[in-house]
Amino acid sequence: MRQISPELITQTAAVVFTAAILWTLYVEHDKADLRPPANDPGIRISLLQEEPAPEPPKVEPERPKPRETPVKRAAAAPAPTPDLPAPAVTDPPAADAPVVMAAEPPAAATPVSHASIEAAYAAALRQNIDARTAVPDTVAYRLLRPSGSARIRFVLDRIGSPGEVAVARTSGSGILDAQAVKIVSTGHYPPFPDDAYPGETRHVFIVTIEFRS
Repeated sequence: MRQISPELITQTAAVVFTAAILWTLYVEHDKADLRPPANDPGIRISLLQEEPAPEPPKVEPERPKPRETPVKRAAAAPAPTPDLPAPAVTDPPAADAPVVMAAEPPAAATPVSHASIEAAYAAALRQNIDARTAVPDTVAYRLLRPSGSARIRFVLDRIGSPGEVAVARTSGSGILDAQAVKIVSTGHYPPFPDDAYPGETRHVFIVTIEFRS
């Protein structure tokens, strides 16, 4: 049997011892990686929920603004023309049938002219003045008993009120002239007819008053 030398035993023991130390260091190193750090009590795992991205704001389409149409005055629509009924077709009258003649429409009344209306109004004024004409009841008249015709000019408005009464031609007697002015100025006259003196607010009249002794 071959004898093992002491040097070989020593070298083998050193290799085994070195391998043991290396194995111990390797195992300790792996445990150190699995243990939590000394200062950290434990690993905290937090789950962060991902927030959805905000939706972009909804932009409503811009509505078209209504057009401003200037309001114009509408022209008057022409009056509709009524449809004329079609003439009725009738059979010709028999030979022995009587013929009926249609009566002619009455003729339109002739409108009264302004001149005739104004003449009728002047005649009414004449009657009004004649009905009130009287000689003055004064001592001077009874003593002198003058006679003559006084021409009086006076103005009437449309309601018949007299104004601006004056002597247009004297009668030759102041007593008669004053009496004629009094008769005309104190009268109550009818208003103008609607068709008389168109466009005039007043009208001038002249009347002759005759006094006989």
